[in-house]
Amino acid sequence: MNSTISIDVKKGYIIVRVLCNITVENIDQFEEDLENATHEGKNFNVILDLEKADFLVSRALGIIVKKYKDCINHRGSLSYCSPGKTIKRIMDITKINRVLKEYETLEEAEEVFNR
Repeated sequence: MNSTISIDVKKGYIIVRVLCNITVENIDQFEEDLENATHEGKNFNVILDLEKADFLVSRALGIIVKKYKDCINHRGSLSYCSPGKTIKRIMDITKINRVLKEYETLEEAEEVFNR
């Protein structure tokens, strides 16, 4: 199965780019990809770039929150950036945006680590 994400390793953090909508057909792959993204490099500072995703099934939200907790437990962080209108609304309705930091752009999210 094709990867649902791409990873860009930076100094002190990684960018995880979601490459497609996350649906019931690829949710297991998304979970595996996201898990591998942090554990392979032992990097727990994550920016989740949602620019290319227009839709996430509810289970994807649970996976993201679980990964957030994993990052926090390893003294890291997980934030997200570039959400489209639909995902922004989902994050608002579910109140995930009160737990995870949302950035309008990837550049804005990266500024936190490039200070």
